[in-house]
Amino acid sequence: MTIYKLFLSIKRLSIFICIVAFSVFLTVGCSRKEGDKAVSKDEKEKSPVVAQVGANDITAADLRAYVSKRPVPHQGQASREAMEKRLDELILQEVLYQEALRLNLDQDPEMRQRIRQMLTQKLMDEEINQKQWKREISEAEVKEYYEQHWSDYNRPAQVRVADIFILVPPQATKSEKEALQRKAETVLAEAVKVKEQRTGFGSLVRKYSDEHPKYRKGDTGFFDMEGQPIAIDKQLAEEAFKLERVGDLADKVVTSPDGYHVIMLIGKRQPMSHSLETVKNQIEQRVRRESVSKARQDYVDGLKAAAKIKIDGQELDKVVAELSKPKPESIGNKPMVRSPMRPGSVEKPPPLNR
Repeated sequence: MTIYKLFLSIKRLSIFICIVAFSVFLTVGCSRKEGDKAVSKDEKEKSPVVAQVGANDITAADLRAYVSKRPVPHQGQASREAMEKRLDELILQEVLYQEALRLNLDQDPEMRQRIRQMLTQKLMDEEINQKQWKREISEAEVKEYYEQHWSDYNRPAQVRVADIFILVPPQATKSEKEALQRKAETVLAEAVKVKEQRTGFGSLVRKYSDEHPKYRKGDTGFFDMEGQPIAIDKQLAEEAFKLERVGDLADKVVTSPDGYHVIMLIGKRQPMSHSLETVKNQIEQRVRRESVSKARQDYVDGLKAAAKIKIDGQELDKVVAELSKPKPESIGNKPMVRSPMRPGSVEKPPPLNR
């Protein structure tokens, strides 16, 4: 295929995308959002014909609907010249659309997929979105949501720490516990030295910290003075709240029933208290979004349950196996060859996994 023919194919496909988008959303007899005029099938059939393009008609209803989306300039509103201009645009679209069909561009696999996506979105919008967004949200719904999500709008002060945790096994002897405590104190001394380095404390977490059963990778997440919501040891919580600024390091090893802790403050949250009245509008929007999401899922589940769906597991496994094969590192169709290093150059090491 020559470059010129390729250009023509791409150009034709682009034109057809625009025409299909216009045709699906303008000429199909579907209801639309409030304020957006639509042309139903009955209205189109009853409306007088303004122009004929081949075997297809452009009716007065079509023209009115098009003008509602592309209003004429104020100075020329409702003038014959302005209406002729908009009608000419509709005729051009219809001419291009018919030519695209003549060239069978509607049979292009990519185009068919786009049409499927557009119709799918239209279906969900018609059957779910509009109905759910228009329905009234009752006071009872708002109050129930607020009570169920009370902690989203009300909470005490919270802190978050990075923790180098030294585990003390339950069966550890006194001498073993003392050895682990000395290890924790050594770690604290190292932490003091690297305190000002951006990744200094994190590197010590990766190097020394044991895995804590209540949080992973040395990050406790946020908790209050009581250690909630993850039930952090009360002594650890109290020491954490003594730290004033993010980046502050506890000046001593914190002892808990399960081990020793070297902690650094990495986050603070001020207490929050919002009454139902102050967050009512916000809750209404949340309820609507969640209602739409649930209605969409229920609708799809119902359609799938009613459809006759069969999956060939063996064929699926073949596709998985084919797509999971490692692909050779390449640029285009040629294997990529690394250039030899220049004398005196230094190759950057790969990034360290955290």
